[in-house]
Amino acid sequence: MTKSDTNAGFKAWWDLLSDETKAGIDRRVAWMAFVAGSRHRMYPPKNTYRFRAGRWIVTVTADTVEDARMKAVEKLDQRAEKLGATPPPSGWPLTKIAGSA
Repeated sequence: MTKSDTNAGFKAWWDLLSDETKAGIDRRVAWMAFVAGSRHRMYPPKNTYRFRAGRWIVTVTADTVEDARMKAVEKLDQRAEKLGATPPPSGWPLTKIAGSA
């Protein structure tokens, strides 16, 4: 989003606010929040996936399920190493938990 687009978007948004709301908000702070929200929209968040491996539950963010599975395995390996355990020889039995991306 270019600076002129950002300025136009902010002006349109600011004009929609009631006078009461405008009085309670510093315009400079509102500008910074608007710009941050605009930038966030430019980079959409990744999906969040949750997997169960035995009694452990792992939450990862990724673009695809395959990427999420790889990240989950890495995370589980790190957890096992931290506890002094070894990963299962046949790999982690990952089950995707319903309700995640």
